[in-house]
Amino acid sequence: MRKLEVQNKISELRSQQSKRTEVTADRVITELAAIAFADRTELAKVDKNGSVKFTPTDSLPDDVKKVISGIKEGKFGTEVSSYDKVKALELLGKHLGLWEKSASEVNAPSEVPMLYKALEADDE
Repeated sequence: MRKLEVQNKISELRSQQSKRTEVTADRVITELAAIAFADRTELAKVDKNGSVKFTPTDSLPDDVKKVISGIKEGKFGTEVSSYDKVKALELLGKHLGLWEKSASEVNAPSEVPMLYKALEADDE
């Protein structure tokens, strides 16, 4: 991997694959963001009597539809499952470098995300 020509070839092949499959980093991040930030209360409402009323899927905004991982009739009625919000946030945080530590912070008693360090630097 140290040879520049090998790195360039890998980059070229990834770019070609991305064009072919229409899978881009932006598209993946957009999907993760939809899962992470969608308002799940739009899927169903609880009325005054404690009954759950589901929103018809054709009435849901597209970004909320992306949250749904499955709908099925279960033992106790209709079950709607969603993708893991915390996992999506974790992956987005990793992408943004929020959880990375500098070498000086590795043994520090307090783990402060790099984001706060950057904000502090901007204030100076």
